[in-house]
Amino acid sequence: MTRNNERMMRATVTAGVVFLLAAGAHIAGGAALPDPLILGTLAVTTVLATTVLSRRKLSLPSVLGVLGAGQVLLHEAFSTLTTTAACVSSSRDHFGPQQVHCAPAGGMEHAHASSLLDNPLMFAAHAGAVVATALMLYYGETALELAAQWLRPLVALPRLVVFPPPADLPVFPDAPVRSYLEPLLTVRPLRGPPLATSL
Repeated sequence: MTRNNERMMRATVTAGVVFLLAAGAHIAGGAALPDPLILGTLAVTTVLATTVLSRRKLSLPSVLGVLGAGQVLLHEAFSTLTTTAACVSSSRDHFGPQQVHCAPAGGMEHAHASSLLDNPLMFAAHAGAVVATALMLYYGETALELAAQWLRPLVALPRLVVFPPPADLPVFPDAPVRSYLEPLLTVRPLRGPPLATSL
């Protein structure tokens, strides 16, 4: 994997953790989240910000400052872009069917209702998200390297088995080639009594 791909993957994972912890802290603090389309836009913005920040190495205090500012900005974005319906009845002294007018209470009313500093639970949840993200950034890469070292033997590709070359067999001399006429041509003279004595 190339260096740019590694940096982009780290930035995306970091942005995902930051965004999910901010959203979880916002819900844990008792507030609502905006529509999914707005959440997607904020997530892409978070990815862009972490990609820009991943180009340089930051010290621990500056990382905590950036994470804290990111949590505050995401909280304000969640609060400002969330709409809730405020329903008010048209009249109170009417004894028949009533009409209820619901108007969305936009960003500013909702933002003041759930300000980060006014709600201690919201502040604690976002502070916890900052600490969890800092721990993930500090120990996450080491944990991933240890997990990769542990899993690497389990997912290793099989190696091609190479058999040693066969041993040289002893060389036997070739059998002599004989003609089928050879027995006829090599017949020894017939034996019998000597010629002189037989006459």
